[in-house]
Amino acid sequence: MALVSTLGLNSVFQSVGVCSVLAAASMLVIREQDLDEKVATGLTPAEEHQVKWTELFRDRTVLFLFISVFAFHLANAPILPTVALYVKRLGGSDNLMTATV
Repeated sequence: MALVSTLGLNSVFQSVGVCSVLAAASMLVIREQDLDEKVATGLTPAEEHQVKWTELFRDRTVLFLFISVFAFHLANAPILPTVALYVKRLGGSDNLMTATV
């Protein structure tokens, strides 16, 4: 809130851009010898068989996460245009309406 009250609404988008550039630049710090594809996919050094992505659906926790994310987006999709129209009706500018959606 302090950022917006001091520098204005556009500062939110500028700060997201700055953080994105810093995150992308931090990838340059990762050394190639620190990366191990087998460990990253969840295999132990002794295992050779990779698990298919469809195996994720056998884990109830992951399945519940997928269903929850799908339900959230399904419920949220019709509300966004309604909120944008409400902001416009309250006297908001086209920029605010675009930022809402």
